[in-house]
Amino acid sequence: MELSSLVDVLLRRAVEQPNDPAYIFLPDRSGEPVSLTFAGLYDRALSVALGLGKYGQKRDRAVLLFPPGLDFITAFFGCLLAGVIAVPMMLPRRDSSRDSSAAILADCSPRFVVSRGDWIERTRPDLIERFRVAGIEWFFVDDACADRAARREELSRPGRDEIAFLQYTSGSTSAPKGVIVSHSNLVEIRR
Repeated sequence: MELSSLVDVLLRRAVEQPNDPAYIFLPDRSGEPVSLTFAGLYDRALSVALGLGKYGQKRDRAVLLFPPGLDFITAFFGCLLAGVIAVPMMLPRRDSSRDSSAAILADCSPRFVVSRGDWIERTRPDLIERFRVAGIEWFFVDDACADRAARREELSRPGRDEIAFLQYTSGSTSAPKGVIVSHSNLVEIRR
């Protein structure tokens, strides 16, 4: 299998190294490290991908809003598997005069906001209505569960020049500017 995208890398590692740690999160405070194996990452990302695929289409954009941890990684790879373009974003500020999220949303026109429902409801319930008013649908990774009857071949196998994600500048000195990051920007191709 040629490794032309992050999806190819994940699929290969999930088969060849299923029990090896893919990511390890080290909490800031005295918490224990939390890890996710390649097989576990693929399984969780597949659940997210199938959920996004049920409600959206390839090339839709999804804003990713998460606290530090492994849920962001799961959502990011879920977007890649679904062919949805991820847009990582900092949690919007409560003071809207200093918040750049409106400019990012206007520029990328996302279909979804992907997050953890329990975290949003506990920390920033105001965001649910704020994004819903903008016509953006919420998708919560903690509600995603894989429909094992779904056809995995419908999942995305992006090419090397396809968009992996959109990264925006902070907007601290001017309007946030988006940068397209392709799979070839992330995966070194060795011939």
